Amino acid sequence: MQTPSNKPEAEAALITDLQPGAFSPFRYPVFRAIWIANLFSNLGATTQSVAAAWLMTELTTSHQLVALVQASATLPIMLFGVFAGAIADNFDRRRVMLAAQVGMLLVSSVLAALVYADMISPALLLIFTLTIGVGTALNSPAWQASVRQQVDPRQLPQAIALNSISFNIARSIGPALGGMLMTVWNVAFAFLVNAVSYIGLIGVLLWWKPEARKIERRPILPAVGVGIRYCAGSPPLRHILAHGLSLGFSLAAFPALLPTIVSEQLHGKELDFGLMLGCVSVMLHGPDAWCYSTTTPL
Repeated sequence: MQTPSNKPEAEAALITDLQPGAFSPFRYPVFRAIWIANLFSNLGATTQSVAAAWLMTELTTSHQLVALVQASATLPIMLFGVFAGAIADNFDRRRVMLAAQVGMLLVSSVLAALVYADMISPALLLIFTLTIGVGTALNSPAWQASVRQQVDPRQLPQAIALNSISFNIARSIGPALGGMLMTVWNVAFAFLVNAVSYIGLIGVLLWWKPEARKIERRPILPAVGVGIRYCAGSPPLRHILAHGLSLGFSLAAFPALLPTIVSEQLHGKELDFGLMLGCVSVMLHGPDAWCYSTTTPL
């Protein structure tokens, strides 16, 4: 039987549960651990992208090859993203994330070793960045969809917003961090930092044992068709996709050619490139991007 003295406390707790705060998903140990590990993994990924772009300016004077570094990292996401979403629906998402993270860890480690041994070439660098991009494309849909298994359904908007903030923090700080690492040590060390950054998330995923979900498997191509039809039939999603396509297509050339501009025209160093790319990321991944990500369905 509830006494008058503790009744207000119980009501206050109930209100808190019904009206979760902006940071309430952090009360879930699994979400908190994955969020922190993913933040470090994103920082490592942005560090790697800065190092790869700058390394290409040292390997070749071709502007096309320098621009292809960014293209090789983002093209797999565009080409394989929808298929990765179908894979995330058809298989255990935690295992999909583990496979992607372990694969990127191995590829990043080999890349760091080749750069350290001075055995890297422009073609090899593009192949490695392309492979890491495939891993990112495989990991992202499973990671975003797994939020449902980490927090209460009523707290999904807050959890999605926090994940978006993590991504944008890494996009803003990571380039400057990569430039600093290349200045203080060398390019190989920046690649090594990216490889190490996967270890924390792999450890968290091995520790996390989510409740098994019911999986209704269907062939990949029909599953992709269902997703495309769903997006085509949803006006808000069409608006978000059109906005992202136009913004990305219009601004993609600037960060792709920025290392050439900093190196040849401004005669800058690695840290200058990292700081400038970080400023561009702040501009591109500002509050509007956070708002759009919170409306993305899982």
